[in-house]
Amino acid sequence: MKKILVVILSLLLVFTISACRTNRTKGPDVPSRNSNFQSDLDDEDIFEEELDEELFEDIDDTDSSYYAGGIKNYFLDYNNARLEFGRYVIDNGSDIAKAHYLPTLTYPELDIFDYLTPLFYWGETLDDNDLAQKEEFISMLIGDDRILKSIDLERKSDNMYRTIMETHEGDISIIDVEYNPDKDALRLVAEHNGEQALIFEYAKTSGGYASQFYYYDILGGTYGNPIEGMCVYRIIFAGNDGSFARFDHVEEPASIMEGAPDEQEFIEGATHWLTVKNGKYTGNIEGEAF
Repeated sequence: MKKILVVILSLLLVFTISACRTNRTKGPDVPSRNSNFQSDLDDEDIFEEELDEELFEDIDDTDSSYYAGGIKNYFLDYNNARLEFGRYVIDNGSDIAKAHYLPTLTYPELDIFDYLTPLFYWGETLDDNDLAQKEEFISMLIGDDRILKSIDLERKSDNMYRTIMETHEGDISIIDVEYNPDKDALRLVAEHNGEQALIFEYAKTSGGYASQFYYYDILGGTYGNPIEGMCVYRIIFAGNDGSFARFDHVEEPASIMEGAPDEQEFIEGATHWLTVKNGKYTGNIEGEAF
């Protein structure tokens, strides 16, 4: 039951942040295509959001990086640190140019959250305890009154597993997770109805984490004429110092499973980027430097 509580707390935190953002999904079973950096698509005030501080305080009082039986969940360690860094950047960046774009740049995972859910349900690996309890846990996620019709779970090795999720409309998502325990690095690859939907990776660094998300998104445009394409969101941080970046119309990025490059190299050439160092913000968003 403790594992279920941890999952609920983690999902609640993410959904609270998600509720603050503009939702442009076609449905809960397909990738989100938010209007990231679209100054012409909607009024700027739709990006101005406040995070629920009371919820953060509740989460802060809970050690949510452990599952039942003292089993460590390293993905939750990463995710908790990520959310804290994002919160810091938004809370302290209200005076910078293009501040209304900060939630979009700092929380890319909210666009494709459905594909990340196995990491919240089972973590970076699938152990014997997960397999023993999977029927009980899955029964909470599927049914006629739920989005999902079925979930299939398969352990491919000690450090790899696959989740197959099917909706009542027949849409199928296949999500493969691979974890490198020696480096605390993870790679998730998701397909939706046979087409690549997401590549997500995170890797532990000497003082924090680096992560990247590769997926199809709306990158700009004007009313009724969105510009769409593949993009990479990158995040690298240690404590409250770090950078966010987005690369538009790019090919699949090099993997960081064996380790991420240094911060400057990681964000070099980005279409939009933001760096925070000792509380000072620098960056370039939509061609406006600050």
